[in-house]
Amino acid sequence: MRRLTTLSLVLALLLAACGGGDEDEGNQGDGAGPGTTPATGNFDPDAVAIYVGEGFDVSRIEPGGGSEQLVGGLTDCYETWYLDGSVWVSCVGGELLRLDPESGDIQLDIETGDYVEEIAVGEGAIWVLNGSVGIATEIKQVDPSSGEIMNTLTPDEGAFFEDITAGEGAVWAVGGSVETVSTIVRIDPGSATVSTVIETGIIPARVEAGLGSVWLVGSGILGADGSGDTGLHLVQVDPGSNEVVSDLKVGDVDGFPDLAVAYDSVWLTDTVAGELVRVAGSGKEVQARVAIGTGGQDLYEIDVAKGLVWAGNPFDSQIFGIDPTTDEFETGINGGAKGIAFAP
Repeated sequence: MRRLTTLSLVLALLLAACGGGDEDEGNQGDGAGPGTTPATGNFDPDAVAIYVGEGFDVSRIEPGGGSEQLVGGLTDCYETWYLDGSVWVSCVGGELLRLDPESGDIQLDIETGDYVEEIAVGEGAIWVLNGSVGIATEIKQVDPSSGEIMNTLTPDEGAFFEDITAGEGAVWAVGGSVETVSTIVRIDPGSATVSTVIETGIIPARVEAGLGSVWLVGSGILGADGSGDTGLHLVQVDPGSNEVVSDLKVGDVDGFPDLAVAYDSVWLTDTVAGELVRVAGSGKEVQARVAIGTGGQDLYEIDVAKGLVWAGNPFDSQIFGIDPTTDEFETGINGGAKGIAFAP
């Protein structure tokens, strides 16, 4: 996940959830959605470890409580991911670090030259969305063994990228066009060049690949003639034809939805309703909605680990582990979800 949280708050509340506080500390209350039960706040001791970038260090919160510093002496390092068996952390000064999740040893120190907005691991490389905070103006292809920057892809002047993923035989990035905000680009991983620009019909915010498709979540577009709508849409692209094959409206949009593909389903956040939405792998049917907050807030984030879907609501300072087979709360943690990386 991408954003900063406060380790002391997460740790204190996590310890309370593990038995140091009232039994119902993590309860969601009256907001439970259809087919769900309120979170109990009891954190499964076999659940995931959690990694948090705190600026000058990266710490690991253990499932059973307690925290240890993995690495210190850093400078402005916050954004944290767990990908491909390693912990990744980006630093404001243009560094991307790969850490051993157990020892904290720095395995790679990659000089990107600017702020790392997002990364993807797959298709034989590390793909780094690089630029200023909130706007990425280049994609760097990095050798996963040596950390060497092999290629740099820059869009046309005035264009930028917003999100990136790797899978289904290509690398996919939101944006890349100066003419419209409704495109994604397909990047050939062999040459690190844009092979196709795809019109999505929405303004995409996030992209993920899986289940034989490329998935985008974002807002609909209202036409000059009043056609269309500005609701929250899930769009499915066939990587074989590079064409949109489904467009499902799942709610209203206000803020920054998140997206994950796992457990034969597509998961996204409806920030207006405060819900985690499960969509069938066909992309054509909403199968469940799980309340994860009060709604009307502009940021919820999703992670996937240990057989659960973790839906975070940083404004309510809660993270819920949801069983994908029942759409019910399996466990819950109090503590902001911004910037936490879950390790399976």
